[in-house]
Amino acid sequence: CQRCKQQNRQHGKLPELPERQAQLTPWSHIAVDLIGPWKWIDARTGVKHKFTALTVVDTVTSYCEIIRLDNKTPEHVAMQFEKQLASSLS
Repeated sequence: CQRCKQQNRQHGKLPELPERQAQLTPWSHIAVDLIGPWKWIDARTGVKHKFTALTVVDTVTSYCEIIRLDNKTPEHVAMQFEKQLASSLS
C-alpha cells in the first residue's frame, strides 16, 4: 500500500449541489420507517410485551407519528398508514 499510495494528495472541493426549494406545505414530504421489534416487561404486572411500529415524520414541521403494528405484512402496514394519515389530515 505504501508504494502505491499517492503522496501530496490534495483534497478537492465538494461538488456544488443544485439549488433546493424549501417545502412549505405540511405532509407534502414524509419520511417513513419500520422500527422494532421492541420487547419490555411491565414492572407492575410482570407481563412481557413485544411491538413493532411505523414511524412517519413530516419533513416540513418535524412532526412525528408512531403507529403500533400488529404485524409487518405490506397490507397491514399500508392499511395502518392510510388510516393514521387520514386521521392526521382531518
